[in-house]
Order: sequence, then C-alpha cells, then structure tokens
Amino acid sequence: METEYNIDIEIDQDAGIVTIVKGGVGYTYTIEELEGKGILDNLQEAGAKMTVYSQKERFTAEEYLDLFGSD
Repeated sequence: METEYNIDIEIDQDAGIVTIVKGGVGYTYTIEELEGKGILDNLQEAGAKMTVYSQKERFTAEEYLDLFGSD
C-alpha cells in the first residue's frame, strides 16, 4: 500500500525559495538545497501538492513543466 503525503510545496522561482508545509508547519529551503538531493522529485512522485510561483504568476507542477520543461 502506498503512503499518501499530505504536503503542500510552494516554489518561488524568482526568490529561489521552497516552502514545504506539512501539518500546518512550514519549512523553508533554497531550491538548490532540495534539487541537489532529489527531494522535490521524490515528494512530487509521492503525490505532494506542488505550486510554482514565477514572476508573480502561479502554476501547478504540471503546468510549470508544460511551460518551462524540466532540468
């Protein structure tokens, strides 16, 4: 049985900041910290709700990948 994570992830592309919210508590990291460890990919694959902010616009993870592609 797969574990479902109740986690929200907000990515501010312009500031280079990622906020992970779990259980009402937010944890802030730099994008580089998490990308280097593959954490964002693992959380997204596990079903975490991910929102990407860029230049004052708001995207879901899927919309972001459609618009900008992946690394």
